[in-house]
Amino acid sequence: MTKLYTFCSAGTSSSLLVAKMQKAADARDLNMEILYFGESDIATKAQHADIILLSPQIKYREAKVRKDFTDKIVYTIGMQNYGLMKVDAILDDCVKLLEQSA
Repeated sequence: MTKLYTFCSAGTSSSLLVAKMQKAADARDLNMEILYFGESDIATKAQHADIILLSPQIKYREAKVRKDFTDKIVYTIGMQNYGLMKVDAILDDCVKLLEQSA
């Protein structure tokens, strides 16, 4: 099972996004666990993820997260995909990243 962990500043919009992403992943028969956490949980939770997704609000953390988790895929969700909840586009990007890292 591929673990996609989304990190955000507040969690309100991310909780909705993650629920929609999980539903879309299940509909596409993607074996994924998609969860969200607050920004303060990066240090403890990201180590268990296959892909670390950052919300646009914490894009400023991307360089540090990449440095701290060199063995992980780190992806900042684009503002448009995040704001419009384009979950299929986000999932497509994640699948491509997984294929590239294999």
